Amino acid sequence: MRFQYGSYPHQDDSNWFRVSIRTKRGPMRKRSGTDIMYAIKGTVQGTSQSDLTTRLQQLQNAYSQDGGDLRFIDNNGNNTVHTLLTSSTFGGTKVERFNYLESNAGVWGSGTEYVFNRSYELVVSAEIFIPVGIVQWEETVRVIGNGGPRFTYLESLEGDPERQVLCLKTKQRAIQSGFGVADTFQPSAAAPIWPEYEHEDLRDISVFTPRFSSQGTGVNYGKRWRYYFTGSGEFSGNPTQAP
Repeated sequence: MRFQYGSYPHQDDSNWFRVSIRTKRGPMRKRSGTDIMYAIKGTVQGTSQSDLTTRLQQLQNAYSQDGGDLRFIDNNGNNTVHTLLTSSTFGGTKVERFNYLESNAGVWGSGTEYVFNRSYELVVSAEIFIPVGIVQWEETVRVIGNGGPRFTYLESLEGDPERQVLCLKTKQRAIQSGFGVADTFQPSAAAPIWPEYEHEDLRDISVFTPRFSSQGTGVNYGKRWRYYFTGSGEFSGNPTQAP
């Protein structure tokens, strides 16, 4: 078994590794991708301390950069199922941690270090993106008033305040607001529920900045909307559902 990160080839049969894969789900509980974590342990062997130092510097240089392909190659020269190409990820592979292991009797990597070998561990992560369309949608309809009478209380110098009806019927107001988020396209705002009663001069539409990967792919495009209405008892109904 051979392991290679980017253009850096590890020494043959010198690594142990664990691969963790965690499913990601958005606010609507749709599967939106996976987080992958490679935890790798290994040794670098040299013919002398000087040779070992040179090899360790090459190892450190390789893992000082993100975005390398993780290739696990079998004895026939074929990529195994554990191979991860950075082009298949969102944002590329990322080196999260690099440690040299101390000598500790009874523990993997123990023994004399930095004579002819040096033990290390590293962690590389990646995100796999699965497009699903609309990933988040929320809308609220707020109705103010029910068209009933408006009254006030008149106060006098002496005696109790007196209730006075100003009008028997009043206007009703409503506010429709919400937002939608899509993974690979800009979603459309929900349409006004009562277009004939909308104050179009107050219509408020805003757009989110999407998140981009190093490959230029954008995800999580978002849009907010807010509509204002005035009527005389027409406003009843449910918020708009996600398309």
